[in-house]
Amino acid sequence: MYFFLCNLSLIDLCYSSTAVPRLLVDLFSVQRTISNFACGIQLYIIVFMGGTECQLLALMAYDRFWPSAVPLHYRLLMKWSVCYSLTAFAWFFSFMINVVPSLATPLKLCHENRIKPLHV
Repeated sequence: MYFFLCNLSLIDLCYSSTAVPRLLVDLFSVQRTISNFACGIQLYIIVFMGGTECQLLALMAYDRFWPSAVPLHYRLLMKWSVCYSLTAFAWFFSFMINVVPSLATPLKLCHENRIKPLHV
């Protein structure tokens, strides 16, 4: 369980460090533009981290299911090698499902890439 929690905290760290720096730059600057390339990369990373987080939460539910279903066989079913394999599969599967189709169809923006200021 702690192995999956460690991975979840790593994903949350990567997830929040993707959008927050750009947000802070845009909040404290006069010129609030972002290039299409930077916007696309930020979008792909956020989608990848969000998908990986969902996959890892499903793995954590699977990990908690086995002790209640077959308590004496838990150590045989969830060895370290199985945990490593499931986590690697979650990262790989999330990348294949979320990022690869997005890279196949390029990001097309119809409007200008400026953030409009809020009128208070």
